[in-house]
Amino acid sequence: MPGRTRPKVSIDYHVTVAGDYYSVPYQLIGTRVDIRLTAHALEVAARRLACRESRAGHGRGDHVTDPRHRPSAHQRYLEWSPSQLIRWATEVGPYTAQLVETILRERPHPE
Repeated sequence: MPGRTRPKVSIDYHVTVAGDYYSVPYQLIGTRVDIRLTAHALEVAARRLACRESRAGHGRGDHVTDPRHRPSAHQRYLEWSPSQLIRWATEVGPYTAQLVETILRERPHPE
């Protein structure tokens, strides 16, 4: 069902549309974007930037992330395994390690 919406880009450079999360260029964090949603695609436009993504379309909290949308500082962390993240968190402190372990267990990220 076609539709339009105008969500705000989250700090993780994703917008929530129809129960799923889609990345947009990180430069748009905090900006309201124009969304055109069809049965097969999601089109995003703002500030002379535009992108088109295949639609997840299941409303199950799926994440659709284009690696080009990430800032370079985030791209290097894609190589970290869950055990590396936990090891880093342990160096910060026990509560940080506990939080990271909980996030990794309860909110799996395909990356």
